[in-house]
Amino acid sequence: MNYHFLKRKFELQEGSTLVFTGDPQNADADITAIYDINASPYDLIGNEVSNVNTIDSKLYSQKIPFQVILKIKGSILSPQLQFDLKMKENVAGINYNFSNTVDNKLAQLRGDPSSMNKQVFGLLVLGRFIGDQSSDFFGTIGGFNGIKPDEIVKESVSRFLSDAVS
Repeated sequence: MNYHFLKRKFELQEGSTLVFTGDPQNADADITAIYDINASPYDLIGNEVSNVNTIDSKLYSQKIPFQVILKIKGSILSPQLQFDLKMKENVAGINYNFSNTVDNKLAQLRGDPSSMNKQVFGLLVLGRFIGDQSSDFFGTIGGFNGIKPDEIVKESVSRFLSDAVS
């Protein structure tokens, strides 16, 4: 994914397809790509764990591996994009309560695409999650000079798909 200052390497997952049935401009995409990042989940789950002891607080503040998942479906001229986040499985030192708290918060985000996008862009742009108190994060920075974050990704992905069929 390349867009001006934002350059991240997503790995295409096995089973991803780009189907050509005639004109390359009419190709259909069913692509899943993953970007791995280490980030502290504290800003993500800070409200859920505000009354934790010092030992747990250190656990929630440490950087752990997450995956940003990008799903691209439909026509390459107007693809449908969907993001997901997940914590990598079997991370050493992560207990059940910690894992469950993070998984529950990620499940909650899946029901609110705007909040999910906010967290995805926080990871991609800043390398960290955005706290709940930052509800108007993108509005405060002018939508990246008038361009909405969703449009940044769509333009980058569309450019990639156009280059692939050219």
